Amino acid sequence: MSPRAHRRRTVPFIATLRMVVAVAVMAGYVAFAAGQVFRDRWLWSEWLFWVPSWGVALGTALAAVFLSKFRGVRGTPWPARIAFAVALWSGGRFLVHDVGWSFRMPAAEQGDMVVTHWNPQWPGGEALDRAQALAPALGDLAIISNPGAMFRPFLRDDWIPDDMRAFDLGPVGIVTRLRVTEFRMLAHASMGLNRELWFAWLVVRAPSGAPVRILIGDLPSSPLIARGDIAAKASAMLHDAGVDVPPDMVVGDFNCTPSSVVFDAVAPGLRAAPPWCSVGWLCTYRRPWPMLRIDAMLLAPTLEWRGYRTVDLGKGDHRAQQGIFRPADAER
Repeated sequence: MSPRAHRRRTVPFIATLRMVVAVAVMAGYVAFAAGQVFRDRWLWSEWLFWVPSWGVALGTALAAVFLSKFRGVRGTPWPARIAFAVALWSGGRFLVHDVGWSFRMPAAEQGDMVVTHWNPQWPGGEALDRAQALAPALGDLAIISNPGAMFRPFLRDDWIPDDMRAFDLGPVGIVTRLRVTEFRMLAHASMGLNRELWFAWLVVRAPSGAPVRILIGDLPSSPLIARGDIAAKASAMLHDAGVDVPPDMVVGDFNCTPSSVVFDAVAPGLRAAPPWCSVGWLCTYRRPWPMLRIDAMLLAPTLEWRGYRTVDLGKGDHRAQQGIFRPADAER
């Protein structure tokens, strides 16, 4: 076969392959856009919304390179341009939600509060090991979702510092050196087998003496429940609980990703730490290579962010999360 004939056969093959890739990529764009528009309200959109932004950015960047020589109408490489635009958008979303821009966690100053949250997932026989792993990262207040036996009297002395007190409500416990004025379960419900959700209410005094009201939550992890249904259930539970003041902070294992409809229901107006106040990799599940940010720590305008990070404690499936903040009206 002559080189010219080989080129004639190769060129149509490459063009056809590019066309197939372009069609597949365009279908992917439509699905991805639908997930971003409808978020995780329904089960079908939930799976699309959960696709990690970094994966979309990487895939569309490679598609843009591959399609860069594909010519569409009037010679414009529209598939490549769209791929490049989607790569930029999803890359930007990744940089805002999944990674911190700061190189180090700031040191806590006078008037700051350091709060840690972790879900060790009912550790059973590993309760002491997981408690001791958490001990160095307690901060001023540690909130532990699903602590199992971590707060049993015969284990407390092995990991809780002498200058801190512990309180256990069963599904959630705290260790703190701050003054606690209220700590109670708000609501507990089930959406089926192993699909429980609960909320607790905590009020502590900041070093300045100002009350800090904290709503703690844990929502079902099952991917077979639409987050819209969970949001509706959670909203009804909080309404029935009759909390007459808004929280300054919402924290917990919400099993949903940033911008979820769940946060519209349980934390309207609250915000995560901005990327310039955050440090390192912010995804929390599944350790040791977490790809999804499903644990949340959100603040109302009454509190001011100073720093945020996630911490690999070397145990369990979740990374812990830790924030530094202060009342917004506190003097520096």
